[in-house]
Amino acid sequence: MHYAGTIGNMLHRDAAEFGWKSVDSGQHDWSTMQTLIGNYIKSLNFSYKVQLRSANIKYFEGLTQFIDEHTIEWKDFKKSGRLTFNKAIIATGGRPTYGDFPGRELCISSDDVFWLKKSPGKTLIIGAAYIALECASFLHHLGNDVTVMIRSRPLRTMDHQCGEMICELMERDGVKFIMPANPRSFSAMEKPNKLENAKECRPGIWEHGKDAKENDQFLHESGAIEVQHADGKVTWIHPKGEIEVKYEYADQRKGKIQSECFDTGM
Repeated sequence: MHYAGTIGNMLHRDAAEFGWKSVDSGQHDWSTMQTLIGNYIKSLNFSYKVQLRSANIKYFEGLTQFIDEHTIEWKDFKKSGRLTFNKAIIATGGRPTYGDFPGRELCISSDDVFWLKKSPGKTLIIGAAYIALECASFLHHLGNDVTVMIRSRPLRTMDHQCGEMICELMERDGVKFIMPANPRSFSAMEKPNKLENAKECRPGIWEHGKDAKENDQFLHESGAIEVQHADGKVTWIHPKGEIEVKYEYADQRKGKIQSECFDTGM
């Protein structure tokens, strides 16, 4: 989507394949671009499965939970089974978090933008991490009226001057900012096609860090380790901060380099 946004300003060659009917007039066909992106994502997923098969790695697609410290149970829509292992690596990835306020069900996440069937139109983006600013930039370049709401300052864990400069350049380009600010609530409009100010928007896109994609059933307390749930990630509990474990939780391990690096918040 980043390339789809910038290609309208920079290139005439291949513009039609990204949905640009006319670069000069700024006419963009969202559905053409969305189909291209959807097919690309599907092709990536297919290639990953092919690589796993080529490496003789079995692939199961479904839900799972621990039965004991060396066994998990999995199931999909048609069948189920059990797998045994010596050590388990949990790397389920993350899902953008939503705020706890009225009307949160009316918002979408940055992940959902890739699957919208039509252009979002006037959009409010809540968040200050790089994903929020990137979404704001390409949606603006695709012809949408975009406002970014930031709780404190942009790119909080990164260089302050760079964050401020990026927002200044985006403002010059036409992206609007509301900061410091927090949303109180969202409500559905009676006439969503008639938008009058920055407080009225079709989707509210929430990009405020990521939570682990798992639930309480996923981590069964088998006695191998002691865990606690805060934002859905796994935390080791030990007086000295270290513990000999039988599992490796990969990107679900809270407080380590990966989660600290990418969890930039608002």
